[in-house]
Amino acid sequence: MDNYENFLLVQCEAALRNLATSYPYDSHEEKEISLRGQPSDIANELRREVQDRLEKAGITPVASSPAEFDAFIHSESERWAKVFKENSHLKLAD
Repeated sequence: MDNYENFLLVQCEAALRNLATSYPYDSHEEKEISLRGQPSDIANELRREVQDRLEKAGITPVASSPAEFDAFIHSESERWAKVFKENSHLKLAD
């Protein structure tokens, strides 16, 4: 895949369009799911559909809070800094 960002954008838009055409904006029946009436249910379904689309392409999305992402980046930076330091004597092949 040449452009992950574009692929992600297209898949998100397609999932959103699919969801928007699957449910009415407002419900006319008490138990009918609608875009306006059940926003958390709709958001969960949108998340599932986007994840399914990405997983079919071999991409595994990982949800996290900003603090969790920051901790992940920090731990990865420390881990890879150690690897580079331990292997700094190695030369790259020409």
